[in-house]
Amino acid sequence: MHHFTTEEIITGIAGRKNNVIKYIYKTCYDSVRKLILMNKGNDDDARDTFQEALFIIYQKINLREFQIKCNFKNLFIFSLQISVDQGTY
Repeated sequence: MHHFTTEEIITGIAGRKNNVIKYIYKTCYDSVRKLILMNKGNDDDARDTFQEALFIIYQKINLREFQIKCNFKNLFIFSLQISVDQGTY
């Protein structure tokens, strides 16, 4: 599997590049699913949460409100952890 840099991921999300979206699913979804299941969610919750988070990132990128200074996967999982901790997932 090709590994994308954070910049390539951001550009790929903005451009709706299918190969980048698939990469994000392959590298991040299992962690998201595990996080949701550990917090009494189910597989549907995990899928919905993942898609909603990715859509929010897409919107922020296109509004130029998205800046990242770390690994994309770490940011993605950390952001979801905050939502879980606040009970908003």
